[in-house]
Amino acid sequence: MPGRQAPGDIAVFPLAFPLIAGPGSLSAVVLPTESTRSWIDGTGVMTMIAICLGLTYAAMRVSDHLVLVC
Repeated sequence: MPGRQAPGDIAVFPLAFPLIAGPGSLSAVVLPTESTRSWIDGTGVMTMIAICLGLTYAAMRVSDHLVLVC
């Protein structure tokens, strides 16, 4: 049908979501957060989480280009 786009390959998202927000990533956040003693330590943990989120976002944004290149 003209004007309609074919759906993309959405199979990767149900598989990727548990890897990104699964038990491993939750424990990777909880364990360092438990050992923080000051606000400086807490800021370091939050910075680490923000960097990981940014890298994950960037990887997902360029994934179409990486698939085309490879």
